[in-house]
Amino acid sequence: FEYFSKESVIRYFGMDSFENIEQAKTTIQTFKNRYEEGSVFRWGIEKKGTGQLIGTCGFHLINNHHKRAEIGYELDDTYWGQGYATEALQAI
Repeated sequence: FEYFSKESVIRYFGMDSFENIEQAKTTIQTFKNRYEEGSVFRWGIEKKGTGQLIGTCGFHLINNHHKRAEIGYELDDTYWGQGYATEALQAI
């Protein structure tokens, strides 16, 4: 909820920033449903040493016929410039 509430973090995500926890729950359920459909794959990005969720990354707009997808991520702006997104994208 915390980082999705920041306009700076979700500016290019294609949605408005969260105003309440119910919006976070709905988004998590949407990610789950799309994962089960095979149309989205998302992984959490954790802060090293604490396990705190500080972002997510994954594939969307998956086209199985052409074997391609878009990759995306969002990361709490507190952790920008520290290599978290680079490491996460290299892992997937």
